[in-house]
Amino acid sequence: MRTPTRARVILLTLCLASLLAACAARLDPAQDAATEAVFDQIKRHDFASVEARLSPPLRTAVTDARLQVEAARIPDQPPQAERLVSFNTASGQGGRRTSVVREYLYPDRLLVVSTAVREQVGQSPQVLAFNIQAFGRAALEVGRFGLNGKSTIQYFFLGLAMLIPLLLICALAVLARDAKARRKWLWTPFILIGVMQLSVNWATGAILFQPLGIVLFGASVIRGPLDVSPWIVSISLPLGALVYLGRLWFAPMGDEVE
Repeated sequence: MRTPTRARVILLTLCLASLLAACAARLDPAQDAATEAVFDQIKRHDFASVEARLSPPLRTAVTDARLQVEAARIPDQPPQAERLVSFNTASGQGGRRTSVVREYLYPDRLLVVSTAVREQVGQSPQVLAFNIQAFGRAALEVGRFGLNGKSTIQYFFLGLAMLIPLLLICALAVLARDAKARRKWLWTPFILIGVMQLSVNWATGAILFQPLGIVLFGASVIRGPLDVSPWIVSISLPLGALVYLGRLWFAPMGDEVE
């Protein structure tokens, strides 16, 4: 099997494995119901049911007063939207622990609810942790990606985030067509990875430099899991692409790029 064909087979296998793993990651309905029950009981001010399910370390820390504070953050009407943000399940000697983060959208606020419960055979689920964070609707603007009212440096970052991947694609195309190039399997990952990450918070304009950061494809535009998470535009130095194209540009005619 030729090397390019083998590389395509490996890449396709990895993509299929990632897709299957993503499809397999599902929250069990029973675990989902156990975490949502805590939110519903606090909303109904059924504090006795919540306290009965608390784990021993929480029983001394959680009082009716704290549960009143948590309940006050929850509006009486049903939420306009509900979203499962993330979940994690781990099994051990102490039973199965499930941690869930959900968002509840109301007309005037967004609630981010974190719940952790532990299930043991023959016992009711125990509440290990519970927390509600309330955000005003204005906070949702942080999670929106817009172009109005941004600084010159933010536009500069965004422009580079679009140009750097194009440079990498150009370098890879030249490498693929270069009949004289040797060790293409080493040049390819070197070109694809950028070094020294520089990021800008799209909402605030704050800049972060990570000298040891590595960015695949040289740039990224990502956001955290919450609707109030800001977008982060990151760029890195396309060292591999610059070195490879520079060697071609400055190499004497007839020399081979190894």
